[in-house]
Amino acid sequence: MTISKNQAVRLKFITESMARMLNASHRASGHHRENDCTVCTAIERSQGVISDLFERRGAPRRALVTPVRGRGSEGARFKTRLTDLRETGGFLESVLPFREGTVLDLTFRLKSKELKVKSEVCYSIEHVGAGVRFIQIEPDDRRSLSAYLNID
Repeated sequence: MTISKNQAVRLKFITESMARMLNASHRASGHHRENDCTVCTAIERSQGVISDLFERRGAPRRALVTPVRGRGSEGARFKTRLTDLRETGGFLESVLPFREGTVLDLTFRLKSKELKVKSEVCYSIEHVGAGVRFIQIEPDDRRSLSAYLNID
């Protein structure tokens, strides 16, 4: 069976979310053994396999939660959070879906530096958010982003 890139991204998101929920549920159940837990080991191993299987970003990423202001190509303004960042893009939380291909102007802070980037929506998951690819970023902002992500 062949799946599209969009389906792969969605499947990866779902499997990662389920693994986090399973891990939290397991720890809360009272069956967790602190130093030698086979369930935790199996969850971590499966997360690694799934991540390797679906990782197609080609750039190191960093989980974070930072406010972002945006403006769509039609002038609509919004505020949300950026919850995943890499040199080439990120993930925006959003209950409302973004149309794939929509161009967004985003403004967010990394440490004390405000970055402004033009991005394009690559995929959108209704009630969850959207993956964006940076299509235009100033060289100084790119250096700040690389330094934040510890990319040489």
